[in-house]
Amino acid sequence: MEPVIKIMTEAEYMIALSRGEINEPSLQSEGTIKCCTPQQIGKVVKKSYPGEAVVLVSLHVNRLGQLLHYELDEDGERYPHVYSAIPMTSVKQVQPYGSRDNGTVTYFAFERM
Repeated sequence: MEPVIKIMTEAEYMIALSRGEINEPSLQSEGTIKCCTPQQIGKVVKKSYPGEAVVLVSLHVNRLGQLLHYELDEDGERYPHVYSAIPMTSVKQVQPYGSRDNGTVTYFAFERM
């Protein structure tokens, strides 16, 4: 099964850690949290997070179960969507992607669960 990645800013990730779940405004407005596959990371970062340091949150697909669905975007590309807040117990790995304007990157420790 293909990995599912949630892209977040460092600040968003720290909030998720403190709350114990990944939640975002799109869950309330659209009913879904948008994710991507490893092949889609560059495209999503360029479109949604230009010039920002982000973290890639790899999710345990089997722990998402029926909450995970794939939907076509306007170009016909399939993107993973999660129809619920994502518990931090579903996080497999977190790694930095990109850098801040001053060239520094914050690294997060992670555990494989």
